[in-house]
Amino acid sequence: MILIDFTTTSHNRAQTGVQRVCRSLYSSLSKVRDVIPVCFDPYLSRWRELDEAELANIELAADCKPGNKRSAHWSLRSRLRGYLGRRGGWAKELYQEKYDALIVPEVFVEMTGKRFGELFALVEGPKVALCHDLFSILLPQFSSAHTLVYFPRYLDALGAFDGIAANSQSTQDDLELYWKECGMSPLAKVEAIPLGLKFKVFDQEETKYTRDSKKILCVGTFEGRKNQLQLLKAAESLWKNGKVFELRFVGGINHSTGKVAVNYLEELVKKDYPVTWSGNLSDAALAGAYQTSDFTVYPSLAEGFGLPVMESLSFGKPCICGEGGALKEVLQGGGCVSVDVNSPEAIASAIKVLLTDSDRLAELKIEAKSRQFPTWDDYTERLLAWMDSF
Repeated sequence: MILIDFTTTSHNRAQTGVQRVCRSLYSSLSKVRDVIPVCFDPYLSRWRELDEAELANIELAADCKPGNKRSAHWSLRSRLRGYLGRRGGWAKELYQEKYDALIVPEVFVEMTGKRFGELFALVEGPKVALCHDLFSILLPQFSSAHTLVYFPRYLDALGAFDGIAANSQSTQDDLELYWKECGMSPLAKVEAIPLGLKFKVFDQEETKYTRDSKKILCVGTFEGRKNQLQLLKAAESLWKNGKVFELRFVGGINHSTGKVAVNYLEELVKKDYPVTWSGNLSDAALAGAYQTSDFTVYPSLAEGFGLPVMESLSFGKPCICGEGGALKEVLQGGGCVSVDVNSPEAIASAIKVLLTDSDRLAELKIEAKSRQFPTWDDYTERLLAWMDSF
């Protein structure tokens, strides 16, 4: 019996990269092992199993439109129930047996991290956390003041686990270097296990278009590190020079660092440029967005994994992207165009090539379709095998 912590994901319907990882892992893991999803209830002041409504947030249907709030939301009913439960004991306790393992796929908040000792005491086998990236440390200019204070504590807390499953070799290297520079020697084993893809096999028909109707897609939360502002500037310059294409953005917004890019987009809309922002989409709608695009652009400065790039390639769609972080690993198999994402001119030049050179676009599509990526079932199998080796 494996415990898996969904304290945040069970209390929102956002589909950020981390939330998508959590939901996909649960779906695959529950096929092959007995799994108990749990959360730390701050109002009950203890760990418990998820209730029916919380489970529904984990098991979102493919056509369910995700929410916009990234943080956990506890309803008034949940809060009152927790306070009253301290006396009435309504929650299903976790103190009745020992469990085989613990998996923590979320970036846990400080309050939750302080209570992991209670879960550790119930687990006989390996206690493993996923590590997604260290960019709050490496690129602090794109993080909130609160994150800058808390994130080092989060990285320190990871050292108490038996193992850390990094989502890429880049993330593993960053974490081990951080611990070394901090003078830490944690016992936790670190292993790079690349994430799976939910979109694996689709019957794809080649998009039918004339040269004047190409569609470009950009998937990702609007935030400073994702760097959408430079893509918008690049697109504007191309439109001003007579290039005809549609640019579509998909994803939510980090209001602390993403508002500048959104404001720029809204100004372009007012000028009647063909740019749209669809917000967060269901998995089914996101698949449709990939299928109807001709190629994608992902101008992020650095990534721990690069999920939108992988997804684009899995649909046979070339991607223009940078080389920061794990993106260097993604680029190695073909189907991508590497550019200096700090330069709108460089991004514009790469887009122009794919808009005007049909042979180059076709060549990149062939490369993209030849790529092979692990599914979430593959990822789960590898994760469990690694945990069983402890």
